Amino acid sequence: GDLVMATASPRGADNTSRLPAVGETVEFSGGAVAYVVALSDMCFAAAKCDPEAAVAADESYTILSGSRATVAMPPAGSTINWLGQRYSEDAEMQPLAADATKVYCFNEMMGINKRQRIHRSLHTGVMAIDAFVPIGRGQSMAIRLPPGISEEQLRRYMTHVIRAQEGNDLNILSPTCSPEEARMFRGLVGDIEPASRLTIVSGRDTTDNSLGEAVMAINSATGMAERIRDEGGDALLLLDLEPLYRMWAVLEEVAAEQGMAEIAMQNQDAHINAIPEKDGGAFWKYIARSNASTGRRRTFLGCFLQRAAQLSPERGGGSLSMLCFVRQQDDSQTSRRDLEAKLNNLKQMKLDDAMRKRAIDKVEAQLAELADDHRSAGVPDDFIEESKATTDGHLQFVDEAATRADKPLRWCIDMQESVARGITSITVQNQ
Repeated sequence: GDLVMATASPRGADNTSRLPAVGETVEFSGGAVAYVVALSDMCFAAAKCDPEAAVAADESYTILSGSRATVAMPPAGSTINWLGQRYSEDAEMQPLAADATKVYCFNEMMGINKRQRIHRSLHTGVMAIDAFVPIGRGQSMAIRLPPGISEEQLRRYMTHVIRAQEGNDLNILSPTCSPEEARMFRGLVGDIEPASRLTIVSGRDTTDNSLGEAVMAINSATGMAERIRDEGGDALLLLDLEPLYRMWAVLEEVAAEQGMAEIAMQNQDAHINAIPEKDGGAFWKYIARSNASTGRRRTFLGCFLQRAAQLSPERGGGSLSMLCFVRQQDDSQTSRRDLEAKLNNLKQMKLDDAMRKRAIDKVEAQLAELADDHRSAGVPDDFIEESKATTDGHLQFVDEAATRADKPLRWCIDMQESVARGITSITVQNQ
């Protein structure tokens, strides 16, 4: 695919062996160039600049100091790929203008000293949310949708929020995985006034397996939203978190297969192994590993979800708000990734030919039954909980919100489980 998973030396210190930082550029020995988008235990994920470039399993890498991914700022209301190239109405790619303003896709986190208290509300068009779980401009909010919500329904929820921005000054940005998904989203929004302020950023590939392109679209949209904020404007970023989960799941699998977690925790395990079994040595090892896994995941999510901010007047007073939609995984449905792994194992197992054929036919039938847009059947609870812990607040939909695709959307919010943090101005709660 367009995503490369690579391991680093435990004691690497130079640009050919150390673990790169998120946002750095690496060049593999075969010539492929990629942008680092996530880190785990002594390994990293990088999105290839050229999705078609091949990277062999035994290639080394060099970190290219000073080289960073950029996106050309388009006019508001455009549909672009993550490099900033605009799509015309007939889906033709337009060349970049020579004088286009370019911004970095990866930026440093905004320091707390540059922020100020959240004091303005973000209107969602849903009375229950605006009154009882208010969202502030400059705030991030995780929105947990129940199992059974399709990709189109998720985009319809976003469309409702976009329509609610009629007549205000918000610049709205939203990444999508592919040009086809971008066109579908633009069609749902339609010809309304806020559409002139909606910039849709897509991956360049047309397949659902282009995780690198999908994550680069998220970084690109975030970089543009940060530029709007830094220039004193107000930006609203609408995210689907599923591509981030899918990439993180693959990276964690690589770390486990390569034994990188064991290497990273050697020093800690040495201390824990000294604890006698009667004092719970095995229990404390489990706790330490669980906390380490949680910390890695939260650090990864923080690179994206903690960029929302309301800047102080001295910094221009701009804001970046994030609504992070995430569909809960249906526990009754095995994910495509799990089924494909099971299918691969069956093909390698030493079984009677007739038995193998029956087992393979059964798994292939299950794969065929998966909905086209259930790329990984949603996101599991542990990843959603980390997302909720990383954002400024969260909205929890009840399961009854899920309806058939041809039915109207249902904004069924669980008020007891939803939390608004950060908004301190005029709200029903504070009145």
